[in-house]
Amino acid sequence: MSTSIRQTVTLAARPSVIFETLMDSKKHAAFTRAPAKISRKPGGAFSAYGKYISGFNIAIVTNKSIVQAWRAATWPKGDWSVVTYTLKSAPGGKTKITFEQHGVPKKVAKEVAAGWVAAYWEPLEAMIKAAKAPARPKAKPKKAATKKKTRAKAKPKKAGVKKRVTKARAKPKKAAAKKKTAKKKVKARPRKAAIKKKRATTKVKVKAKPKKAAARKKAAPKKKTTAKAKPKK
Repeated sequence: MSTSIRQTVTLAARPSVIFETLMDSKKHAAFTRAPAKISRKPGGAFSAYGKYISGFNIAIVTNKSIVQAWRAATWPKGDWSVVTYTLKSAPGGKTKITFEQHGVPKKVAKEVAAGWVAAYWEPLEAMIKAAKAPARPKAKPKKAATKKKTRAKAKPKKAGVKKRVTKARAKPKKAAAKKKTAKKKVKARPRKAAIKKKRATTKVKVKAKPKKAAARKKAAPKKKTTAKAKPKK
């Protein structure tokens, strides 16, 4: 035994938008968040929610109606239903969808009816609202973030270059200068020692003075001989 499902829903979008969303494979997959392959030609096959739903087109009137043979993967083999989407314009740029499905097995009729609401009408409405919502400006915070990153990276690079150049080159020069002065000081010390040796040699020459004193002692006896000559007169 089979039964029928009838539902009506009004969405805030024109019939052309609703038609394209249902019949375009990419758009259908976008709002259902599942793979979909849909042919636009009468007799063409379609699948949605992966391969859970499958069927073929019976009649298509662009922006007005879609008629398809429809079945779920869990249904018994040979069980088919016929679904019809009727699209009519509504005030305020909206669309009234009249949906009918005939030939649904009674055992799964309630689940299928709830599935159309949860898997089609609610996601369609959410996607339409998101499309109409004003886009938030995201460019300004991104530019500010890039400026901060570039400034933060530029400062340490310049500082690092200055430190490497000045410190790395200045220190060895000072160390080399100190080594040169140390070498000069080491060479100067032996010169002072040589001067001391020369002074020591001059002191030896001073010892020659006692020779003069000895000569005076030898000359003294000569005076005594002259003193003895006076009595002879």
